[in-house]
Amino acid sequence: MRKRVINKETQEELIYQLSLIFSIKGCTALGKSEIESLLKENSVTNKYLFWDDINKDVVAVLFDEREAIFGMKLKTLRKPADLDIFFGNLFCRVFNNDIQVFPDADKNLEHWYSVSDSRFRRAIAKFSAFSTEPMLNWMQTIESSVNLTYEGTPFSYCLFMTKQKEWIQNKLTGRFVDFKKHIPFRRALLSEKWIRAATLSHIIGIAGLGFSGDIFGMYSIPENDLNESDFILTPHEKIRPIVNLITPGTCMFLTTTYGDIYTILPNKAIFLKTKGKWRYLNYYNILGVLEEFLDESIAKEVIQLTLNLSYERSGALIAIPDKDEFIQQMVPDFAKSHTNRELRSSLSGLNISNSANRTVIMAASKIDGAIILSKTGMLLDVACMITEPTKESLENIGLTDLMRHSGARSTAAWNSSVFGIAIKISEDGPISIFKHGILLEEIG
Repeated sequence: MRKRVINKETQEELIYQLSLIFSIKGCTALGKSEIESLLKENSVTNKYLFWDDINKDVVAVLFDEREAIFGMKLKTLRKPADLDIFFGNLFCRVFNNDIQVFPDADKNLEHWYSVSDSRFRRAIAKFSAFSTEPMLNWMQTIESSVNLTYEGTPFSYCLFMTKQKEWIQNKLTGRFVDFKKHIPFRRALLSEKWIRAATLSHIIGIAGLGFSGDIFGMYSIPENDLNESDFILTPHEKIRPIVNLITPGTCMFLTTTYGDIYTILPNKAIFLKTKGKWRYLNYYNILGVLEEFLDESIAKEVIQLTLNLSYERSGALIAIPDKDEFIQQMVPDFAKSHTNRELRSSLSGLNISNSANRTVIMAASKIDGAIILSKTGMLLDVACMITEPTKESLENIGLTDLMRHSGARSTAAWNSSVFGIAIKISEDGPISIFKHGILLEEIG
């Protein structure tokens, strides 16, 4: 028998799936003796994935029965949060369990492909507060529902799941409408066209009851009137008030007109299915990066703006130079451009901390070119083109050569990062943060 646990294809599969959880920049295979040594050095037992605090690596382990037989040392862009490691360990446990069920790499290939396809979904279900089987059924139904339309518009909705109806009813007094009769989960999402019509704009949401999953009511999503103490990062700020209601024993599913599916748990873990793959997201990792260079309040607003753009699939580039005067080196036609002159001169001076200004800044972010903010959140320029940094500018941060990228936005992001922070939002959602020519973090 060719053991699956030591099969190269299996190991490559694990690395790929872990890249949907961690920002991996390098990987090294570990033999049995090396794993045993690392487990001993880090005082780790019965762990499928852990943080090696000595070597600053993530370590994933594959077991044959109860014996550690193979491992991988993963270099990540930054130290993962405890929550990331916790989910990573759970995911690797599911992976190892699948190997135990199908240990022969030459048999049951169709079953192995099937469990591989459902593995991330099963890990999410185990990570939630709900029983695994109903959670899996809900997720499968939701994945089917995003293929539906209403009068040509893709079906999108905000679905709040709770173990107790009162947990959402009491918090949305006057906004919640109970259904006279509960609607079975699958029928509600796949057959009831009126639900598709009602939920299109994410003004109205629906609520389901665990463990049955029956849809028992609908609600109007409250306006965003939270104060600073309630600030949480969400896929889009327009759903922040309802996400703020998520507590232990609840979760939320959010689908978009692009076919994306978000699963939001009370521990702040967020999972996204896009382009056919589930991914783990921790928004607080990218917030932590910005808080190293910006005031907390400004960092929060910049990250939420970034998440809004990602959610709406709007490619953009946000640059924040270390000093305001660096803009003249970044943007050759700053303050003297004939291109978008009215727009650029009119919006200059708006501040991201002001909610009304922030709406305008977000709209401007979608225009071709970069937006440039000061470290205090003031808009310095918009819809502008970033030039290549000079040799002197490169030398000032210890670099000698330009770095070329395949895409124009990626190149512009790297060029602008020579002068400070650059945040690139790709049109298909992923977010990358650069500083002084170095990729600090990416998500999505």
